[in-house]
Amino acid sequence: MTSRWKAAPLFVAAALATTALPAAAHAAPGRGTVEAVTEASLESGRLQTVSTRPGAVSRGVIGIRNKGTAPIDGLVVEIHLNDEHLAFARQYDNCWYQLGDGPDSAWCAFDEAFLTPKAVRQLQGPVFAVKADTAPGTTLTMTRFSWGSKDWADANGGIEAMAGAGAVKGTQGTLALEPGSPRLRSSPAVTEAGITTAVLTGGGTATGLPANPPVDPNTAQLAAVTEKGPETYQTKVGKLGPDTDFPGTVAVRNDGGKTVDGLVLELRLSDNDLSFTTRSSNCWYALEDKPDSAWCAFDDTLAADAVKKLATPIATTGATGREEIFKDVRFHWTTKAWADEHGGIQALTQLAATPGTSAVRGTGPALELATVAPGTALAGHLAGSTDFLLAVWAPGAGPSPSPTPAATPTTTKPATGGGTGDGSTGDGSSDGQAGGDGGGLPVTGTKTALVAGIGLALLLAGGAGLLVARRRKTRFLA
Repeated sequence: MTSRWKAAPLFVAAALATTALPAAAHAAPGRGTVEAVTEASLESGRLQTVSTRPGAVSRGVIGIRNKGTAPIDGLVVEIHLNDEHLAFARQYDNCWYQLGDGPDSAWCAFDEAFLTPKAVRQLQGPVFAVKADTAPGTTLTMTRFSWGSKDWADANGGIEAMAGAGAVKGTQGTLALEPGSPRLRSSPAVTEAGITTAVLTGGGTATGLPANPPVDPNTAQLAAVTEKGPETYQTKVGKLGPDTDFPGTVAVRNDGGKTVDGLVLELRLSDNDLSFTTRSSNCWYALEDKPDSAWCAFDDTLAADAVKKLATPIATTGATGREEIFKDVRFHWTTKAWADEHGGIQALTQLAATPGTSAVRGTGPALELATVAPGTALAGHLAGSTDFLLAVWAPGAGPSPSPTPAATPTTTKPATGGGTGDGSTGDGSSDGQAGGDGGGLPVTGTKTALVAGIGLALLLAGGAGLLVARRRKTRFLA
């Protein structure tokens, strides 16, 4: 293990600390224990650019991590779209919206959310979309979001008051939270993060309201389990190389008192560097625009306290990969009865498909489950039916892609509402890979000496910058 490998988290912290985001509109005491998290490059430290087609819902992740030592009971999130080419995909009944004059914004509350220390959650439903008439090649002004506790919001008058005069309450279903990946990272603003959207060429036109996924079903008390890392809340981190299977065990344990008859597994790959090993005949796949996802059905029964796992690997890497970039495979279990009540696995898969495309059924050998012997050391990283496999492309594991300059957008909308439109906190890619790594990184491959030098400089400068930023953080009190 090289010193570069050990120093990666410090390098990320330093790099992130040198990138500024606009201040939150309602910064206040009580937010210090939460981090706004989204997808960021571990190697460059930059927040990822999310590529989205005109008319399509963004796959940008709006997440939160509890970095404190006590649980948080109830959460609120503030979202600013900051660009006229973006719109909220649905208007949820647990949110208040400012629409029409200026950039659209929203405040949403999750009264029943309970965030334990170290836990990560993210918004589940479709949140915002690129308008269908947006010119391809455009890089849009950054969407920014921030979090707080419900107690903090109530002390400031509640989300209706914080949304401002003229705000309207949504009526189109309820926005839910789902477990978030441990690979998500915070911005230097800590309580605020941003998502830069690059508009791709082509794509369909939005046709009506996008479907709202059903909330996480756990009525059968199914627990997603896998290998654990050194801490109880950590997933074991595997290592990736060229053309290798994604390491880790995708397993389910029946924590209920009754046998479950029929199981369903939802899978979601993190980005373009991963693909499904086999397209199995008992699965339906959404493959247009990454990340790829699938729903698979099994006729197996699962007795109380029993554990079963996938008998074969689920995902495979490509020939190249960027060093020190985390990847994950999200897996979520439910019962076949629940899936059938919601239209079956084809309908559930279609929820993740790009507008204008359809879910496709696999034609390869069926994916199968194997019984796990009692006493096998598997546990749940999260309390529920969802968990993640986590792995990283280790230094020296194989070739890295050649650095390529970020694509130059056709037009760039000037910054409004405190956002940035120059791509300084994103990768600025519009290369046709939605949800991927977003173009070339400034340092790749095995240039260890260069990375070490840059990392040390960024660590010193970033640490000082972060300290100053935190000391100078403006607080607005109601």
